[in-house]
Amino acid sequence: MLKKMKQQPSVLDAHRRTLIRGAGGVALLSAVGHPVAQTKLSPLKIVCGYAAGGTVDQLSRQVASKMQLEYTHSVIVDNKPGALGQLAISQVKMQPTDGNTILASPMPLLSLFPHVYKSLPYDPVADFVILTAATRAPYAYAVGRMVPVSVRSVKDYWAWVKTDSKHATVAVAGVLPQLICLMMSKISGVEMVPAMYRGGQLAALDALAGNVPAMVASLGDIKPHLGEGKLRLLALASDNRNPSVPEVPTFAEQGISDMDVSAYTSFFVRAGTSSEIVERHSTALRAALAQKDVIDALGRLAMEVVPADPKESTEILKKDSEKWAAFVKRIGYAPT
Repeated sequence: MLKKMKQQPSVLDAHRRTLIRGAGGVALLSAVGHPVAQTKLSPLKIVCGYAAGGTVDQLSRQVASKMQLEYTHSVIVDNKPGALGQLAISQVKMQPTDGNTILASPMPLLSLFPHVYKSLPYDPVADFVILTAATRAPYAYAVGRMVPVSVRSVKDYWAWVKTDSKHATVAVAGVLPQLICLMMSKISGVEMVPAMYRGGQLAALDALAGNVPAMVASLGDIKPHLGEGKLRLLALASDNRNPSVPEVPTFAEQGISDMDVSAYTSFFVRAGTSSEIVERHSTALRAALAQKDVIDALGRLAMEVVPADPKESTEILKKDSEKWAAFVKRIGYAPT
């Protein structure tokens, strides 16, 4: 079962809000080629369940800056880190069904969590409608300055951990990185000890400072901290290498199977929101994601843009749930 872990202190303001103001008037066009909106909507709020500076936050700000140019007067990105991302979900669940509040969240919170917890404060199917799948990114395994430079692979790291159990602590941000640690424990026979953080950036800062030897987070959260004397990547938890770090092998390339856990980050609204608003929001989001500067910016964060309409995204969500059900079963524990 998942272990209850002590929450690490945040080094950033846990409830930072930023009002993104736009200028200019370039019309956004949808992925299917028609104008997003002829009249601007009321101000929108995008609620993000993670600290400012992380990949979900940066994705939210990228699309917000584009949507407000033509689609709406302003977009507030509201960071609500806490409860493994569920604080933001709970807040959006309580909002009116007018479509003015959008949730930006890793898809696993709606596709994975039902397979991990017996009860949740929300129903992924009954409470939310997906607007677009948005992006997909791999998770990565990195080590910091505590780890000798002779440790150059995951199996090297496991051997190093066996020399001293104090080396087994791994900084994680969210349930999925925690599950990756549990899977590594199962495969290696070495008990990894996950330490939970409110965001991947916060975990990276502690790994950089030498407070923890290793971390698991999305590749985008780790990338800014790579370099000599900083973090080193040992493996990607994906089915292939990432073009932004082509030299980094996958777990599979190192002879470690069952570690393809790339995850989507998506946008949602309350169930009960009108189909017209759902379609308009989805079209505006996909239009923003289709712009080259957004694709390039997200690519630097190792996020692949994979926009899909609500119908396609619903099918992606369903298949994602099936994938995580199988992953959880392989680890070998029942929901808690």
